[in-house]
Amino acid sequence: MGGLADLGTYKVELDAGFLQDALYLGTSTLGGPAVLGGTTTFFDVTQYVVGVAIKRGRSSADAQFGAGTCTIVIDDLKGEDKFSVANQASPYWNTERGRLGFEPRRKVRISRNGESLFYGFITAYDTEFSQDDHNMVTVSAADGFLNLSTTTITEFTPPAEKSGARVDRILARPEIAYPIDPAPIIAEGVANLSPLTVSSQAALTYLNKLIETAEQGRLYVNRSGSLVWEARTPKATAETPSTAFADDGVGIPYQTLEVNYE
Repeated sequence: MGGLADLGTYKVELDAGFLQDALYLGTSTLGGPAVLGGTTTFFDVTQYVVGVAIKRGRSSADAQFGAGTCTIVIDDLKGEDKFSVANQASPYWNTERGRLGFEPRRKVRISRNGESLFYGFITAYDTEFSQDDHNMVTVSAADGFLNLSTTTITEFTPPAEKSGARVDRILARPEIAYPIDPAPIIAEGVANLSPLTVSSQAALTYLNKLIETAEQGRLYVNRSGSLVWEARTPKATAETPSTAFADDGVGIPYQTLEVNYE
């Protein structure tokens, strides 16, 4: 029987908001700190993690996709108090902001064998304190739907265009300013949208309306963190169906037949 090692190599990374491997040299001639090196703001915290739960997808084939969520449980006894919000000596302490770097809206990355499993943003950072100093930290995160559900479109009138162009237009609006890293994956779409005024509303609410009333495709955030807009499923082109249900002993038998109008 295989053990946990057979499940692969996992990595949990949290963004602290500053370059983790940078060297600061006093003050530069340009009036700011001189920095040598520095490649990423993400810290690998895998060795301190005791549990991860990821939820993505939708409840049924005809349901809308919801936000992908993630919960990370960290044992701060293993972390030797590195994850304490009061520990200024922590390597995760953001000296510029004067606080622990793992704040709401900082990024989260989780991968397995180098393949992304989740990419999102911290929504909560909670510590359960214990008298024996065995404190447990729970980091909650959500994917890019968080941005779309918490930003509001300012009323405007777009031109007539394909659904994919409309999605691009919404994402690029200054009040939405959807992140371009990782880049969204937007299909051209099939639906032709009219130049009707778009009222003030949450960006996600409007995009879901486009799915329901126009494109009938799919909108979701993939495991790498890219927002994906998929066009509707094309109509069947075969003149003769490849699968037939029938009670004549030839087709696939069935017991009941029901028609629903929705």
